[in-house]
Amino acid sequence: MRRTSCAGYSLLLECLIGLAIFLVAMLMTFGLYPAAHGSQAQAQEIDAATQLAHQILERNLSQPWDSVVSVPSGPDTRVALPRRLNGVQADLQLLYQVDVVQKPAPSRLKSIAVTVKWKHSQQLKSLTIQSYKGAF
Repeated sequence: MRRTSCAGYSLLLECLIGLAIFLVAMLMTFGLYPAAHGSQAQAQEIDAATQLAHQILERNLSQPWDSVVSVPSGPDTRVALPRRLNGVQADLQLLYQVDVVQKPAPSRLKSIAVTVKWKHSQQLKSLTIQSYKGAF
């Protein structure tokens, strides 16, 4: 009667299980990259929109009281900012509007709200910042 040897099969099985666990961990790690890249692109867009809104708000706050007026969104309020995504040069299209509301008398305050809109993955995103200007 001949006996077959089972020596070595246990080690082979342990190696295969270890390799499978390693491959699953690697696949999960590589699956994080697209999500992280999408988050990074969205954060860059929010940062660009915030910088543009602050720039427009500061410009309005530095103007004389009578020249601070609302600016509706339109072709003149479109801003194209160059950016690089996946090594490809593309422009980020931002559209802004300025809403100015004068507070009732006796207060000599104007509320200035700057709204910036853009598209991210076919979704319309917007950001609004607001400040006040006094006639002092």
